[in-house]
Amino acid sequence: MLHNTSLFIKSETTKFCRSVNLTIVVMKKSTHLLILTLLTIFSIVLQSCKKEENSISLMSSFIDERDGQSYATVIIGSQTWMAENLNYEATNSWLPNNDSAMGALYGRLYTWESALNSCPEGWHLPSDEEWKTLEKHLGMSQASADSLSIRGTDQGTKLKSESGWIYGGNGTNQSGFNALPAGGYFQYGSTFLSIQYSGYWWTSTSFDETSALYRELLFLSPDINRFFYTKTDAFSVRCIKD
Repeated sequence: MLHNTSLFIKSETTKFCRSVNLTIVVMKKSTHLLILTLLTIFSIVLQSCKKEENSISLMSSFIDERDGQSYATVIIGSQTWMAENLNYEATNSWLPNNDSAMGALYGRLYTWESALNSCPEGWHLPSDEEWKTLEKHLGMSQASADSLSIRGTDQGTKLKSESGWIYGGNGTNQSGFNALPAGGYFQYGSTFLSIQYSGYWWTSTSFDETSALYRELLFLSPDINRFFYTKTDAFSVRCIKD
């Protein structure tokens, strides 16, 4: 009787231990699966955050105390840009087609010398290097950024507004820069050209005695042109914060 009881206790103890071991194994597997699930979720969230960092950081606004005009601003990477073209009336600046309604939309067009001195206090005309910083933040390589030509991949598309470009040549405005095609004013012939087709923006960087570097976005083109033009012709201005 005692022998049978002992066998019974031993058998039940073995079953219990096996049950406990099985429970521990199941718990370990469940914990492992839970950890893997949490890591997967964290990875997805992290990738989402990185994508967000590459787009718009913060939209805000700024009032130019000189004339009371308000401008949208955007932080892109480490830079704060105006998200609209400057529309401050200065010497050697023109409204596109001499039309105030167009000026309200596109801003004014400035000669290079005028552009250098037209941004409000605390802001300035961006240099060629500051434009490169913007372009590289949007994915352009250093080699492409240094090229004097049409270069890049889709950086122009990320800068262009979602509407306003002719023949459906709009962008995604992923950057928040909201570039519009104001065209330019060309002293030779005293004519306005390329409105709705192209946008030209001066840099503060001189190329030689008579010309300076600029950036151009074109309709139906996803890239960005970096070249030089005559300082006496008039292009758009985007101010960058000091």
